[in-house]
Amino acid sequence: MLEQENPGSKTNVQLDALHRFEYLFVALGASIEGFQWMRKVIVVDATFLKTVYGGQLVFATAQDPNHHHYPIAFGIIDSENHSSWPWFLENLKAVVPDDPELVFVSDRHKSIIYGVSKVYPLARHVHCIWHLAQNVKGHAQQGVKKDDVVDKFIKCAHAYTGSEFKKGV
Repeated sequence: MLEQENPGSKTNVQLDALHRFEYLFVALGASIEGFQWMRKVIVVDATFLKTVYGGQLVFATAQDPNHHHYPIAFGIIDSENHSSWPWFLENLKAVVPDDPELVFVSDRHKSIIYGVSKVYPLARHVHCIWHLAQNVKGHAQQGVKKDDVVDKFIKCAHAYTGSEFKKGV
């Protein structure tokens, strides 16, 4: 029904062997069409659905020219694993083809790393500075202000030149 009423939309529902719901993928036609005007950077992540049924909401977003989040696709999966992420990314590939100029940004979840490398072999995959900063914060020495460590790490990560990097340190 969504595809009929919203031209250009792509949907997919996967059922398990007992014909029960397993996965959902939705990309609205307007979002698909508008992606051509966005940077070729896609952020993928997931969040828990706090319902009796559980599961996770997964999404792929880009950034528009005004630096706002631009939704490309979303879905529902059982959990982040080596089956669900490749399934979601295979569906996304029907909307956003593999391209050497394409970059994926994510946390360091192993199933996302696996899925991107399997489904998008030409694309690059990088990790989110915020997630890396939280990892650095967790490994800061005792007696050191952890927030200061995070601030310096982020300044260094945003540096474009060697001199900017040295200022951040």
